[in-house]
Amino acid sequence: MMMTSCTLVAEDFSALGQISMVAALNVLQAFGIETAALPTTLLSTQTEGFKTPVRLATDDWLTSAIGHWQSIPDLQFKGALIGYLGSIDLMQRLSSLLKNVTSPVLIDPVMADRGALYPGLSSDYAAQMRAFCQQADVITPNWTELCLLAGYNKPLTATLTAFKQMVGEVRSNGIDAQVVATGVHLEGQEQTLVTDRDDDVQMIAVNHYPGHFFGAGDTFAALLMANLLTGHDLYSAVQNSCEQLEIAIQETSSYPAERRRYGLKLGKLLASISKS
Repeated sequence: MMMTSCTLVAEDFSALGQISMVAALNVLQAFGIETAALPTTLLSTQTEGFKTPVRLATDDWLTSAIGHWQSIPDLQFKGALIGYLGSIDLMQRLSSLLKNVTSPVLIDPVMADRGALYPGLSSDYAAQMRAFCQQADVITPNWTELCLLAGYNKPLTATLTAFKQMVGEVRSNGIDAQVVATGVHLEGQEQTLVTDRDDDVQMIAVNHYPGHFFGAGDTFAALLMANLLTGHDLYSAVQNSCEQLEIAIQETSSYPAERRRYGLKLGKLLASISKS
């Protein structure tokens, strides 16, 4: 029997624009990667800039969909990309599913930014995320999320020494994953910090564009997942992903702030991937 390999994608689905799962699926499919999508919640819009979105919980559907997939004898999961989940119960259910997924498992521990947890998330959620990330091969936290995974309620000042210290704390919390910390401001420049399981640290400087770019983290995680699945080692995968993400950010940078709420402009990025 010929097996069909799909990459599991579990994160929220925003129906307007190209945020979260919409961006992830587009990126992965541009690389020719088959996907199995688990929308963790359906949103009419993303949660910032459009007032309160209409939400539809997908809990019952998720349980049934997972059960259905597990009954398909020629289906296997090669890798998993996990983004925003929003509930401890969902983390626990996905933990069971991940036992049947081959590497790489990439978890983007979406829960905080700019020094604080997102509204509606508690310290219990952060603690459960620490346990959940023990199943990851790669994690992609921002600085605030890395601090929380390391057990700090308030972010440390961003320094290379603090990064190494927090990686050590993350290891002591049972997380053996390779760590890719995004959007870290060091040495007067925005950096992506990369450490493998031997805790060798490398820094990749990225060009800074003024303003906020909604969905950049989702898109970066999808690019990193795709680069890993297509055979790149961690450092080259991160470097490629930073360069590829800049294509979308540069295209989006000419748009006013209110237009950026819809997510990154992906046209040039996807065309570039398809040609490579």
